[in-house]
Amino acid sequence: IPIDVLVSSVDDLIVDGDIKSKVVMTMSSGDKNFDGVVREVEFTTVDNDVAGIVVSSNAASFPENSGATATMSVVLQSQPTADVAVTVSSSDASELAVSSASPIVFTQDNWDKPQTVSIKVVDDNIADGTQTAWINFTGTSTDKNFNGISAKSAEYKIIDNEAASIVLTTDVTTLPQASPSAV
Repeated sequence: IPIDVLVSSVDDLIVDGDIKSKVVMTMSSGDKNFDGVVREVEFTTVDNDVAGIVVSSNAASFPENSGATATMSVVLQSQPTADVAVTVSSSDASELAVSSASPIVFTQDNWDKPQTVSIKVVDDNIADGTQTAWINFTGTSTDKNFNGISAKSAEYKIIDNEAASIVLTTDVTTLPQASPSAV
């Protein structure tokens, strides 16, 4: 009589690649033809974990002179095997500044706990039109899966509040009208 044996894998949340395993079954029977018979079954557990930095933010527009601030959450997509330092930077700090401490450090214990990043609009006092700035996220780690990894940049539009203008000043001087004899 066949007996079904169910083998289940456990999701470890770590990017560790596909794992080959073996189940060894030894039969125990009063029949000497079956007692001690060994059967091995090999299988591969396919890793479903992916190294990644997940950022929750939405593209937004801010008036330049508003002093607006915004926050976003940053978390790792899977558990690292070593600390991961995520550097947060602005593509143009003269328009949009990161006001949180950087880097953010994720460990094997806090990798799934969102960390908050704050940004602030900067009034540059330059008539430069609407500008686009991106907040970038890059990870460094001795865990090769997270070293050099980056998240999709968060895009922000900064609407300029300065207007380009030219200021003319003139001095009015009275000149006598030339007469025919004054030639």
